[in-house]
Amino acid sequence: MTNAPKLAWLRKYVDPDLPDIYASGIEMNGCGPCSWKSKIIGGVLNHLGGGVDLEPNGDLHDFRYGTGGTETDRINADIEFYDSIIAWCKAVPWWRLILKFRIRARAAIYYDLVRNHGQQYFKYRKGGRLI
Repeated sequence: MTNAPKLAWLRKYVDPDLPDIYASGIEMNGCGPCSWKSKIIGGVLNHLGGGVDLEPNGDLHDFRYGTGGTETDRINADIEFYDSIIAWCKAVPWWRLILKFRIRARAAIYYDLVRNHGQQYFKYRKGGRLI
């Protein structure tokens, strides 16, 4: 998927005023994990997702983490990530209930992963971490 359709999707389902995150220069890898353990978990999650491409959601989350801020900004980025996956789920027709369930499960798992294991990738600014 090229960047234009991903940005259009994000503007439609997440934030119509979203700037062009792909022009920011921030490194984005979609919902790509970094460690070998995460790669195994990511492979399972991609299979669980039923072929739904969550790359734009992950790109937006990577953009928020690359932009950085305080711990509150990190929490907001993680919630936005979860909500954007749920928005994708709501766009799936009602008669595809199994796919909807799989997307919701994937949203919950990804949210848990970024909340509990993503802190090291967030660029803390404006006062740093909450302790």
